[in-house]
Amino acid sequence: MDIEYTDAEICAKFPEVMQHVRAGKTVVVLCDGEPWAEIRLAKGKTVPGETRHEYLLRTGQLTPADVKWNPPPAVRVEGALERFLKERG
Repeated sequence: MDIEYTDAEICAKFPEVMQHVRAGKTVVVLCDGEPWAEIRLAKGKTVPGETRHEYLLRTGQLTPADVKWNPPPAVRVEGALERFLKERG
């Protein structure tokens, strides 16, 4: 069953509209009382139970790093803390 909203209601109730779409329902946008557009899930975009991260990995939009990044060790500069505290006043 389609759910109908006027063009003004779409703007005012967008989060509610998106909940219907995420639930798999089609939202019909009415303009001057006539069907004007439909909002629905894009076909083949998600798999039931799949997380956003899993979807991005599966579609190649996200690739795991080959190596774990280890930042270089901090460099100690003698007297840096004292100078910093003195500048702060």
